[in-house]
Amino acid sequence: MTCGGSALLAMIADKLSSFPIAAPRAWALALWSTSPQHGLQHYFKTHYADRTFEHLYHWNSFDTALLIPYFVVMIVLSFYGIHRYQLVYRYYKYSKNAAREPESLFAELPTITVQLPSSTSNSWLTGSSRPAAIWIIPPTSWRSRYSTIPPTAL
Repeated sequence: MTCGGSALLAMIADKLSSFPIAAPRAWALALWSTSPQHGLQHYFKTHYADRTFEHLYHWNSFDTALLIPYFVVMIVLSFYGIHRYQLVYRYYKYSKNAAREPESLFAELPTITVQLPSSTSNSWLTGSSRPAAIWIIPPTSWRSRYSTIPPTAL
């Protein structure tokens, strides 16, 4: 190969001469990639064969003590970010299935039964799960969906 890769350039030009539209771009790319200051040989020489700063820095335990926790935190944060993107994706994907108002409400509210758990301290020993009280609340004494009704109000 001669200086500048002219033999390679001539071979590429012969191959590309059958493509009339792409030939000027390919010709420019071939010139750029085989020129001495921009070729692959120059790239490998400057990035991998250059030993200018070889003895300027040495890895030590302080670098390890700083960089290992740093990268662990970065990995954890990246998983958190991926999780957030996943949540946003699923929100938009399933937003058409969101809960809506019911088409019709009850004409008459039903009677409900509230069963309170046992407050006996040794119920876990005996295995008994008897309720402390059972309240039957008619719909007329319902206050709201989230209010608590004390036993004396019944």
